[in-house]
Order: sequence, then structure tokens, then C-alpha cells
Amino acid sequence: MTEQIRIVIADDDKKIRAYIRELVERQRDMKVIAEVGNGPDAIVCVKEQLTDILLLDISMPGMNGLQVLKRIRHDHPHTQVVIVSSSTDRDSVEEAQELGAHGYIVKRDLEEELILGVQRVMGGGIFLSKAVSQERLVSGEDAPGTSATASPRKDVPNGQQSETAGLQANKLDPQPVAGDCYEPRKITVFVVEDEPHTIRYISDTLTQERRIALVGLSKDECYQVCTSVATIVEQIQERNPDLVVVDLNLGSHDRGGWQVINALRKDARQKKKPQVPVIILTRTVDQYVVSQAWRNGIAGYVPKLRLEEELLQAVLAVHSGETHYSPSLGERVWRPSPETLRLTPRGRQVFYLFVMDRSTEQIAEELGMDEDTVWGHESKNRQRIGPELGWKDVDRVAKKDPSVLKALTERERKVFDAYVKDPGDVEHIAAATGFSVLEVKDLVSAMHDKDKVGCYPGGWFDIARKERAI
Repeated sequence: MTEQIRIVIADDDKKIRAYIRELVERQRDMKVIAEVGNGPDAIVCVKEQLTDILLLDISMPGMNGLQVLKRIRHDHPHTQVVIVSSSTDRDSVEEAQELGAHGYIVKRDLEEELILGVQRVMGGGIFLSKAVSQERLVSGEDAPGTSATASPRKDVPNGQQSETAGLQANKLDPQPVAGDCYEPRKITVFVVEDEPHTIRYISDTLTQERRIALVGLSKDECYQVCTSVATIVEQIQERNPDLVVVDLNLGSHDRGGWQVINALRKDARQKKKPQVPVIILTRTVDQYVVSQAWRNGIAGYVPKLRLEEELLQAVLAVHSGETHYSPSLGERVWRPSPETLRLTPRGRQVFYLFVMDRSTEQIAEELGMDEDTVWGHESKNRQRIGPELGWKDVDRVAKKDPSVLKALTERERKVFDAYVKDPGDVEHIAAATGFSVLEVKDLVSAMHDKDKVGCYPGGWFDIARKERAI
């Protein structure tokens, strides 16, 4: 069965929330996990829940939707945000676009567009309501074949006027369809590279995509920046890119690329902020180096020989929260298991630290996260790894041999049984057991201790050992 899309509704109108819930619950592959009536509650809800999509109204008490959008895109970049508003105001749409919204749906068209919009966004696209598209065309914005300086139409005889106008409308102003895409804000990329010909290839490759803006690349700048790790990190901090492309073997110092990556990680840890995603671009295809990159949560790995074919693909994949390791690496690379291939780069970091016996508190400190965020990654990992390799498998084993769960306390066993029935939904587990959400989180963390559940067949430790990761 396909994993359901987990949706949070944020709107101060109870009737609208109920209507959206009704539309969503008609779909077998979608699930409303929470609904809230104000901005601050929306932020808390996304933080505590494993949310795929936030359906967000603009006009709400306490904090408007655009302020919420800004916070969510910064703190929870893997949650997709779709604005659901009564307004077709161009300024609101453009501001939502600049802040990183994945879609904009007008409330009067919910029945026709909501499900289509959710499906488009979850498929990696951007969705714009038909009503907003029409508004742009009426105002002269983005109309194909038209411009603000277009010559006025010449007068024509009355008998031909309507026909000519119709032909011109078909030629110059085609009717938009629901789901027209608008261009999201630029994907900013900082490149750490010191070879002039490689710099040229990178520029030619990435500038094919108009959504990408290079904020650190030019030949002179690269030579200046790559003189020291400290200078590189300072420049990256100053320009705050969406992702960084790093060559491992900078001419000015050995292992220069790894020094940059480690310095960025240390800075993120000290400031308790998310680390910028990294793509390694290098001639090195050594098995140990690639495996080290994978285990350390590096989002992409592209050999320079595959630069023109794969770098653009890697940048777009990593920006959307996915991973790109070049297929050309082939058998030279230790093979990650199908289970960990489903994890995000950040989730993979949490996974390997966990199997190396780090506590949630230690992982939070090492990665510069709060403990709730670490727990959220662990929960998402459990969902993505799949029930056949998680606690459901342990439950099947326990039915034949109850002794495998003898290490669990009575409270832990109660949560374990509830989790097997409804994996990953903390609120449902809390309701089923009578514990608070915080108590459930603590008990789940305790049960993932390797002396209790995690060491049994299908546990995380077996997966990691299969990959020779520990």
C-alpha cells in the first residue's frame, strides 16, 4: 500500500477546514493529520507532526500565513507549503512565491483544484490556481506573446471586429488552465572550485536552468576564495546559498573540500541551524570516500567526468530534498541498502549516528538540532525504511518467540503494540495508550535502544551492518 500524504490544515474558518478535510478524506492516498486555526499553532503542529504538506490560509489571527510560510520554509524545508486563500491579489501571490510556497489555490476553486494541486506539489511541481493565472493575464503579466510595449490593435470594420478579436485572443492570450505553474524563487548555488575549465563547464551547465542563480563561481573569485578554508566558509555564510557544490581536491591544500564541509558542519552545529546541503564534485571515485560521503549525509556525489550530464540533475534533486549519487560510480561504490536510499541526507545522518549508539541528545548536539527535530527525523526514517524492516517485523518474530520483547517495560510494551498498529503517528499512539505525546516520544526513544528492539531481525542495526556502515 502506498504511504499516505500527511496533510495539516491551517485556517481560522472552521467551515473551510471542514470542507478541505472532506475533500482530502475522499482520497485513499491522503490523510489530514491535524487542523489549526492560527499561525503559531500551525508552526508548532508542523514541528511536532511528520507533515508532507501544509495547506495554509494567509489571513489568520496571531500571525499571518506569509509569516508562517517564511518560518516553515526555514525550519522545516522538507514540508511543502500550499497557500489556500480567497485573495487573487498579485502582490500576495508574488510574495508567497518569493518566500518559497509550492502552490497557490483560490478557495472558491477548492473542489476543482485542491487534490490536483496536492498531487502536483507532491510530484515535485509547482501549482498555481486557474483564477490567479487569469488575473495575471488580465493585468498583462506573463501573457505569452504580449508585452507592456505591444502595439495597439488597429481598428477593423464592425463586421470583422469580433472575429478578429477572437483570433487575436487565441494567438496572444491563450486561456490558462488550472495548474499553470509559476516560477519559484531562484535556487542559489555556491561553487567551491579552483580549476578554470571546470568553472566554465559548471557555469555553462547550471545556467541552462533559469531557476538557478550562481552566487559564487567566477574565475577570479574562485582563485581568491579558494586560498583558505576560512575565506570559503565566510563567503558561504555571507551569501547564504541554498546548496554548495564542493571539489574535494582544491589545489591550495590537501583534502580542502572535506575541510570546507567539516567547517560548515561545525558552524551549523555551533549556531544550532540547519547545515546547507552539499554536492561533492570531484575526480575521486574511491569506494571509501564515496561511502564516507554517504554516511555523513552528503546530499550528492558527481564525478567530474559526468559533470555536464549529471550536475544540473543533482542540483535540482538535492534542492527538492532528495539525494543524487552518480549511477556511473557502479560497483566501485559500497552499495547502500534499498532502505537507506529512501532517507533524506539529513535523515541518513541521524540514522547512522543512532546506530553508532548516540543518544537523541548527543545527535542533537552533534548536528546542531533540537531534540524534537532529531526525534522527527527518527520517526520519518522509521516510516521510510518500511514496516517490513521495522517494528512490525519484530512483532511477527515476537509472536513466535515472546522472549524477544522481554526487555521492554509494561509501559514500553503498551506503546510498542500501539505503534505496530499505527506506525509513526504520535498523537494516535498517545490517544490509544493514555500517555502524553512527550511520554510516547521518550518511550519510543528508549525502545530503540539496541538492547531492546533495535537489535532484532529487521532492526536498524542489521541494516547498517549489511551496508558495512558500522
